[in-house]
Amino acid sequence: MKYVKHTLPLWLVFLLIGCGSAEAIKIYSYPVKKTSLEKAVVKVLKSNPNIVVDTSESIVIVRRNPDDMNDTSIKTIKLSEFRGHSKDSADIAANEKAVMRIKITVGELENNYVFRYLGDEHHWNISSGSEIFIQYAKDKQGNSISQGNNENGEFNSKLAKDLTSLFETEVVSKIDKELNLKHTVN
Repeated sequence: MKYVKHTLPLWLVFLLIGCGSAEAIKIYSYPVKKTSLEKAVVKVLKSNPNIVVDTSESIVIVRRNPDDMNDTSIKTIKLSEFRGHSKDSADIAANEKAVMRIKITVGELENNYVFRYLGDEHHWNISSGSEIFIQYAKDKQGNSISQGNNENGEFNSKLAKDLTSLFETEVVSKIDKELNLKHTVN
């Protein structure tokens, strides 16, 4: 599997910290446990030469003194060091089982994606179904869409359709084949 390492962009830091319940760009559901879906995802990512996986450790920007609402100073920490008090995306992602960052390059197209598994570890262990969803997508011109930012129907835009189309061709359809199932879209 090809890997790339770089620092997590600032936009994603705020996305990870504050949007555990925000609307996803697109959710793909499968009638299998998360462990089965995860195995299929890993196999697809490893076997697709058009995909590069970013395995760098994510970082987040947090308040230096989270209990002092008047202190606005910040510090940067590794995501694995984040100890939030909620079940938001940062808490879930900290266990390194939830978030995937990839770049897909096909011909002239080059898009970056952040996608993750829906739910937390408890949900993954008890649920008979599982989902992945796109949190963020960006084309090579820098045009992007992100989870929770659909106030003006951005998720139905041409950009969103172009970005999700490549993801579906290079990732989702191959997961379908690997699992010998057809996903549903939520």
